[in-house]
Amino acid sequence: MATSKKHTNLSEEMCEIARNYFAAERMLRTHVFGFSSGTNEEINAFKNYVKRVRDTYDSLEDIDKEIINNDFFFEDYPHWWEQRYSKSLYYRRKRMAMERFLKLFNE
Repeated sequence: MATSKKHTNLSEEMCEIARNYFAAERMLRTHVFGFSSGTNEEINAFKNYVKRVRDTYDSLEDIDKEIINNDFFFEDYPHWWEQRYSKSLYYRRKRMAMERFLKLFNE
């Protein structure tokens, strides 16, 4: 039970990072196209957040990248993992990928 709670908390934190990432990207795109008038400080904060997420992602191993990408950033592939992993192995690898991502992200 404690493990699933931890898994849920990790997933929630990852979902929040993904939501913030996409919101920051939207703000940057609208600013570039002249639809948004953010201050330089706000624009820099969005740029820094996007860079931080990308740098964290880039520093992961390929297996972690696949899980983080498919589960949190491009969620158009439900059950993408079923052909590759058993359910228990997938959840174990997902938890480890989230832990590694969050550790790097929060450093």
